[in-house]
Amino acid sequence: RALAHRRVDLAADVYEFLRERSPADRAVWQPLLSIYRETGDGDRLGSVISSTLPALITPAERNALRLEHAKFLIENLKRFHDALDVLRDALSDDPDNLEAAELYEATLRNLGDDDGIAEFLWSRFEDAQRRGHRDSTVDVAVRLGDLLEKTGSPDAVRVYRAALIVASDDREILRRVVALLSENDNPREGAVLMERLLAVETPERAPALAGKLATMWEAAGDMKGVQRTLELAHGSAPDDKAIHDRLEQWYRDRELWSELAELMTRDAERMTDDDAAVQRLREAASTYSGFLGQPLKAAEVLRKARQRAPNVPELVTDHAAALAAAGELDAAQRAIGEALTTVKGPGRVSLLLLRSSFRQQLGDDASAVSDLTEAYELDKDRSEALINGLERLRSRAERDGDMVTERTATLRLAQVLTTHNEMERGRGFLVTWIERDPRDAEPLYMLCDLDEAIQHWDGVAAAATRLAYITTEEAQVTAAMRAALASTNSNRPADAVPVLEFVHQAQPAVEILRDKLREIYEAAGEFRLLAGVLTADADHGTDPAVRYANYKRAAELLLYQLQDAEGAQTPAARALELQPDDHAALMLNVDVLITSEKLDDASRTLEAAIQAQKKRTPELAVLQQRMARVAAMQNDKDGQLNWLKKAFDVDRKNAEVAAELAQLATEIGDYELALKPLRAITLMDNPSPVTRPMALLWEAKIEHARGNRAKAELWAKKALREDPAFADAQQFLDELGGS
Repeated sequence: RALAHRRVDLAADVYEFLRERSPADRAVWQPLLSIYRETGDGDRLGSVISSTLPALITPAERNALRLEHAKFLIENLKRFHDALDVLRDALSDDPDNLEAAELYEATLRNLGDDDGIAEFLWSRFEDAQRRGHRDSTVDVAVRLGDLLEKTGSPDAVRVYRAALIVASDDREILRRVVALLSENDNPREGAVLMERLLAVETPERAPALAGKLATMWEAAGDMKGVQRTLELAHGSAPDDKAIHDRLEQWYRDRELWSELAELMTRDAERMTDDDAAVQRLREAASTYSGFLGQPLKAAEVLRKARQRAPNVPELVTDHAAALAAAGELDAAQRAIGEALTTVKGPGRVSLLLLRSSFRQQLGDDASAVSDLTEAYELDKDRSEALINGLERLRSRAERDGDMVTERTATLRLAQVLTTHNEMERGRGFLVTWIERDPRDAEPLYMLCDLDEAIQHWDGVAAAATRLAYITTEEAQVTAAMRAALASTNSNRPADAVPVLEFVHQAQPAVEILRDKLREIYEAAGEFRLLAGVLTADADHGTDPAVRYANYKRAAELLLYQLQDAEGAQTPAARALELQPDDHAALMLNVDVLITSEKLDDASRTLEAAIQAQKKRTPELAVLQQRMARVAAMQNDKDGQLNWLKKAFDVDRKNAEVAAELAQLATEIGDYELALKPLRAITLMDNPSPVTRPMALLWEAKIEHARGNRAKAELWAKKALREDPAFADAQQFLDELGGS
């Protein structure tokens, strides 16, 4: 505070008081010395120094005091020689005190005592060198060397070289030695010195030195020296492009691949541009793997590249491939897994494919297929890889007895194959699995779909039939219907009958099954079976009209197709019960009675029906026709003829009645009567069972029998005009012409 208010005397008194208590405290004596120097009070300053110096313990503190004293002597009192004495004491106490040495040298210089300076520096140099003190040796060598160089003394080189013994890598000393090299010096020794300098040279000066040194080594034929020089220069000036490129080319030309890869790696570490760094690291990795066969080193470099560019899929694949090449398959697949956590979309495909390869090599086919499946979902062109993976998984599972995995792989394999139009191959896998587990429904469904796609109907029928036997409820019905459709498409509808019957027995109430059975039975000519289904439908039906139609159709099949009058009796009777006024049902029952030879019952039924007819209707004609049949079965030709004539008279458009009348009249020789119904037939549209050409030929034959050849020929030719392919008419004409 006293100093702050410029009360110097008071401050000095305070510090003196404190010094008496703590004479060695630098915080006390140093500011006190500054006060006395400022006031120029040499006596008090000398008193402080003389009384304080014995109390100081370390050379550093003592010399700090001495330096203050020397500066006072020089600056304030101009007592240079006294100051030199003080500085000599300081250097004696601490020979390496550079501040004391500099002040001593400066004082001699002020005195113009060059010899004294030289003597002082030589003495200090020898002392520092003897003690091996690096800093002092270098400091004195530089000062002494400068002095000697000014005088042209050759001893300067000797001093510098001697300093190198203590400080072999000091940049300044090496520079001076190299600068003073002459033609007389050993070139190799000079090159060695330059190389030592290059190792510590600054980036600004290293390239020029390196260029010169490399040229020297090359001229000397020392290729190792050239390489060392370039490496040292690059280490000193890593950003110098000329040195870098020369070193890189040196490595390439001499195929020093390891050194080249390390150079590339160091280049990348210095680069701030991530893209450029990654490119350089990839070059290094390629060198390690391609030229050196060191995939593990390549992987290490690529790991660094991934750290610089974590979202580049290609780096991940390269890194993993290098690990795999080194035998580190598990590490390779884990590296890809880490990358997949951040990579989205199509970029995942290559990573997934690579990881699947590693997992497959590790024996983990299930995980490999998982990767291949995801890759396929992202890129459908990757089907072949998935197919191969699934085949490996299926084969392994089959070998290990793992049917669950084998099944999953087989079905997926078939699905992928068929999606890519390899139908037969996919079908083969499905069939093989079905043979192993015939009750597995899913592959049967797949086989049905596949065979339908290629219209292999026999295959569809077989698979659907098997499905019908192993499924229940609606699925069973659907399978049976599918088998029926396939059998129909292969033109063998009857093949579906067993499966339809099986399912119908299991589920008799299902209407579509009965409908399909009816359809199949009819197409296959299985009329008795069809009649059974129709009867069952009618028995279980609720709609009277439908029940009537089914009973009627069943009776017609049994009676007209199978001539089973006994079997037809019940459905025919039930049809008539449902519609007692229906003419067709009545006729059906009459036909049953006639075929069963229950002629009296048939006659009574017909007579009652005829009496009930009030008008001349086509139905009346049919009733009269049936009466004619009863008469025929009773061998009553007259009765038969009478009833047929009545029927023909009632309905001249009934082709059956006309044909039966013509036949009977011809048999009894009543040609005139026979010609009437035949002429009626020739006027009908599409008559049956006798067609118009047949009726015309019949007329021709009657005329020929009556001796009327011209008319016979006329009717025969007319029959041939009606049907040019009518062979019987042509044959008759031929016979007629030859008679």
